[in-house]
Amino acid sequence: MKKTKVLSMALAGTLLVQGMPLTTHAQANTGVLEKTESNTTITIEEAEKLVAEKAALVQEAKTLLDDYKAELARVDSALALAKIELDEAQKAFDEASNAAIIEAAKQRLEKAEAQYNLGSVGFFKEEAEKGNADAQKAYDILTATTPELQDGRNSHVDYTQYVKVGEENSPTSLENMKKAVDELNHVNEYRAKEGKNLVDLKTNHSMMAISQYQSSYSSKVVEHAGAFNVGENLAWGYVNPFTGWYDEEKVNFETNNGKETGHYENIVNTSYAVMGYSYNNRSEILNGASMYGQTFANERSPWGTNAVSVAEYQASFGTYYTKVKTELEEARKAYENLVGGTRSADDVPQEIKDRLERAKQAYADLQAERVAAQTNVDNAQVAYDKAVVEHQAAVDLLNSLTQPDGNPGETPDGNPGEKPEETPDGNPGEKPEETPDGNPGEKPEETPEVTPGEQPGDNVETTPEVQPETEGSTVNTGVSTNMVGLLCAMIASMFALVTTGLLRKKK
Repeated sequence: MKKTKVLSMALAGTLLVQGMPLTTHAQANTGVLEKTESNTTITIEEAEKLVAEKAALVQEAKTLLDDYKAELARVDSALALAKIELDEAQKAFDEASNAAIIEAAKQRLEKAEAQYNLGSVGFFKEEAEKGNADAQKAYDILTATTPELQDGRNSHVDYTQYVKVGEENSPTSLENMKKAVDELNHVNEYRAKEGKNLVDLKTNHSMMAISQYQSSYSSKVVEHAGAFNVGENLAWGYVNPFTGWYDEEKVNFETNNGKETGHYENIVNTSYAVMGYSYNNRSEILNGASMYGQTFANERSPWGTNAVSVAEYQASFGTYYTKVKTELEEARKAYENLVGGTRSADDVPQEIKDRLERAKQAYADLQAERVAAQTNVDNAQVAYDKAVVEHQAAVDLLNSLTQPDGNPGETPDGNPGEKPEETPDGNPGEKPEETPDGNPGEKPEETPEVTPGEQPGDNVETTPEVQPETEGSTVNTGVSTNMVGLLCAMIASMFALVTTGLLRKKK
């Protein structure tokens, strides 16, 4: 006869057992096996089938969990490689950025220095590019390689070799030109002292360039170049050249003492309308004495056109000078302060930029992929653990169906073993007797006890052994179990009477 149990099926295959002790496993996992009022019957075969199904689910869940763990390991490996590539790409970018910035700053500084070192030529060039024709003539004068522009008494002499554009000890340096421009109006201040209504001299680029050109020669030779057809004053070693040009020679002129008066006469000449001015901080003669040069021309001179007031010229040059000097200082500071720090640069090679962007994107994608992979592993682990619990619950149910209603797996005497066979009426039968060798079988015939003097085979009276019978039967002695119980009761009553008597006697 197939054994059955009453149980109810919960959602998703969870087992709920009616009137049945929960197993230790099931008690640790409430919700897998629980009592319920809704009952159905399950056979051992059905329980075995359920165990097989749950085992298959466990294997399926384990396979899926292993696959997800393998995928997570793959992503972790790829993520580690992506991190290495990202670090290398970032390093390459940083190195390229810093190198590019240094190079860019270096180029900026070199450009600023080059512009500064052009001196007055840089100023004339910039003004020429704005469409100033006079500035173009000034630029051509100072950058000429032949004397073709010269129109003075010594026009045939090539003085271009003496012009050192922008050099520190040259009338064309930016600082020397600045000093000259700052002092441009001195001549007008001295002209104003004459009281002869002398107009203020104006200036232009050409006259400034001619003064610088001819003073370049006179910084090496103490004489006038005479390259251009203009008036000219020169002075070496004076802090203020007008001390000699005006103060000293005015006296000579007024006293007619026969000494030099030409410089004074140029200053107060009423025909002159335009002038140029130059300064060299250190000449190559007279122990490196500084020198000044001033040129004069009238408005009819080819060099006297497009003149402007001293104030206008100072403003124009001042703007240029400030721009060039500021850029030089800032470029130098930027270059010198480049050491240290991580910077970005727009001029980093594009392939390095692209590599870094690819590395960043790949790393970000793998990070997101890892989050998804970890989630899959976590969910698969939960599913696997649940499948194991449900499988164990099914196994526990099957065990409960294949064991007696007492403690599962125990024989009637409480020791584990096989289930005893049942008699037709469902009660346990007699325990089979053991043979002398310990194996169950028929009881061997007993050998009669022999008393001294007797021989085996003699007629000896023996006492038969009492054999246990089933409940309600009698033993071989003929004494019923009811009689035994009666005797036990009588003995107990007698013991009680004796005890009572003794207690009364004691009182």
